[in-house]
Amino acid sequence: IKNMKKITVAASLLTLALLVPNVADAQYSSASLNANGESTFDFTNSKDYVLIYVGDAEKEAMASKIKADYTVDDTKNFLYVWNNTYTGHETSGINSFGQAEGWLDFTVNSVGWSGLGFASSKGNGKDLSMLDDSYILHFAMKGTDASAHASHAIGIGTAKFTIGTSAFVDNGASYKVLGDYPRDGEWYSFDIPFSVLKRLNTVDATGVFETSSGGATAYVSNVFWTLSGGVTGTELQLDGIFFYRKSTTAINDVTTENSKKIKAIYDIQGRKVRNMNKTGLYIVKTNDGVKKVSVK
Repeated sequence: IKNMKKITVAASLLTLALLVPNVADAQYSSASLNANGESTFDFTNSKDYVLIYVGDAEKEAMASKIKADYTVDDTKNFLYVWNNTYTGHETSGINSFGQAEGWLDFTVNSVGWSGLGFASSKGNGKDLSMLDDSYILHFAMKGTDASAHASHAIGIGTAKFTIGTSAFVDNGASYKVLGDYPRDGEWYSFDIPFSVLKRLNTVDATGVFETSSGGATAYVSNVFWTLSGGVTGTELQLDGIFFYRKSTTAINDVTTENSKKIKAIYDIQGRKVRNMNKTGLYIVKTNDGVKKVSVK
């Protein structure tokens, strides 16, 4: 990775706030904390975590359900600020899980653009081959830039989208808006199915993790990256970046062999669906019969 500055990020209860109305695909966003300042993320009914950036308390909550840990260690896994385009700041207070832990806090410098990403050193690429349509990307954001209300580009490998009210334009390319968050100093979480991210990839037909950077089995490039534009002082605050799967009941941890027996999946209204990524009841037709599945 060229022309990147390696950094190590050093380590008021928040209240429930309303989501911004009329934001595209607002179903992906929610308040990170409830009225008591407690995390709204359901650790109990989630599993197979693939970690990019989380604190120690979150790792403890995930415990034995962590499938891969690629958090920054400054040996194999790094957070790079590109060409000194952001300034990092110390944090204090409560993170997006209601814990007194640090998070990522940056402002854009005066060089006319900005960018950062989580990448790996040569020979230490991340194995992301487990990420399929059953996985969900989680991250949280907050801000106080009510007047500027900057849009941010988010990338997962070669899949690119915008968090903000208007599409982020990068060298003439506009990235689809997948959500926004109020700039009221509160934390808001985004949970976006990996199946949605795959549809945003226009670079490499083999997937969002391009083969030129190691592919899904040894990815060395930026698994999660952001752009915040070139306006000096624009703020970017991020927390809790990871992939996960939802736990299910009735059909739990289906093996590859058993998966081949699934003939069709229907929601509770009888509509045929492709997967069980959303919370709710499903009817699954297999070679052995019909079963009801609850996804929490």
